[in-house]
Amino acid sequence: MSMAFAGLDILLPVLQALGRKPESRLLFLGTQDLAFTYEQARAFMQGKGIPVVEVPPAERRTTDSFAHVPPGDWWRYRDFIYQETLIRMLGFRPEQLFTMDVDDYEHAGIIHDLNQPLPPGLGQFDLILNQGTLEHIFDIRQALWNLSDLTRVGGHVIHMVPAAFLNHGFYNFNALLFGDYYRQSGWHEEKLFYLVTSKVPLTGQEVYARVPPDLLIDVPLGCFVNVFGCFRKT
Repeated sequence: MSMAFAGLDILLPVLQALGRKPESRLLFLGTQDLAFTYEQARAFMQGKGIPVVEVPPAERRTTDSFAHVPPGDWWRYRDFIYQETLIRMLGFRPEQLFTMDVDDYEHAGIIHDLNQPLPPGLGQFDLILNQGTLEHIFDIRQALWNLSDLTRVGGHVIHMVPAAFLNHGFYNFNALLFGDYYRQSGWHEEKLFYLVTSKVPLTGQEVYARVPPDLLIDVPLGCFVNVFGCFRKT
């Protein structure tokens, strides 16, 4: 799943807080496609009043994914930044960042199939980011257990998964799955809502709204809807 400014706006406060702690460990599930350049990310963060840690030009990496972009359109996306570069702009060091994937196609450091129980020795993390991975895993129960085990007490799991995205992955999600699962497990629910995103005609500007789970009755025409949930392990 691609992260645009709607997702970045929600994630920035959590990431900024963790970036100040040198012992924090951050786990990405898969490689995220970031739909903005380094300069655009800097301007967006500065507009939110968030200090930017400049990454030296020689160390700024661009995304190596974008499998959903037609080959003829690659030139439009070639300058979009890689997730590690974005996180470094928030004050993380490269050694604080980890990526888990089912294979090494996109050079993940931890190779594991979340349908299966965890192997020993992976350690635990202060923040796990699931943005567009869970819907591709058949055994949701095992995957959620794995993410719980990988989270330190006091750490967070953030889910941003599709609620209305046909022909993508195995599942579209209801926010109640996450709310019920984490509450009965004793976790603290910090945020849970539907993120409804659309684009303004002609300009293509992205606009979005956060809708409480009990207020979204149907999917508005022409909108993309995600479940966003942030939970803290107690």
